[in-house]
Amino acid sequence: MINYFLASLIVIGAVLAIAAGTAGILTAYGMGQIPFLILLVMSLLGFSYNLKLIPDWFPKQPKYRRIKDIPGSKTILIAVAWGIVSAVFPSFEKMGGLDLSVFLTFFWATHFVYVRTSFFDVLDMQGDRNVGKQTLPILMGEKRTLRVLKRFLLNSAAKQVLASASGIFNFLGFALAICPLLMLCVILANEKELMLPGIHLEFLIESHFILAGIITLVWSILA
Repeated sequence: MINYFLASLIVIGAVLAIAAGTAGILTAYGMGQIPFLILLVMSLLGFSYNLKLIPDWFPKQPKYRRIKDIPGSKTILIAVAWGIVSAVFPSFEKMGGLDLSVFLTFFWATHFVYVRTSFFDVLDMQGDRNVGKQTLPILMGEKRTLRVLKRFLLNSAAKQVLASASGIFNFLGFALAICPLLMLCVILANEKELMLPGIHLEFLIESHFILAGIITLVWSILA
């Protein structure tokens, strides 16, 4: 009974994933050739993540035969994918192209998601070691990784403030600068052991994305 239930969940998940991917590609096609090609490449990278790109008969076998074998590749790909979907695609829909504000938004979203995913990798270091995963925190070390993540958050907040002050963004940029600063506070609290790993900590990290959406929604209504 349990096996049947798990198999049903796997099938349902696979169907939903295929349906969502197809809908995304069709939506991107409606935006234009460039969004369609970008999403198509992203989808192909996702499908080939676990596949051996170098066949067994190849005489010189490289160290990394799959995208999965590259340390930190999953974290980077997830962050870039979020940046493209949340910043690049809407610009083609609304403006028909790219400008400086789009690039800054892309880097803000990418850094934000990268910090979130890398921080979870730090929390899961022991489990990743046990299964042989080569994440960036395992290669760089916990302290060095956290230093990089904190710098990313500070740079992200500073870019938002400077871009808003220079007129590239409107006042919304000042408000969104709060999100990386709050995430920085959560990471610092975890470093000082004021907040231990667990569901509560993970919820607080994830809630910053919801906060960013709420801030943007309120701004759009008031504006």
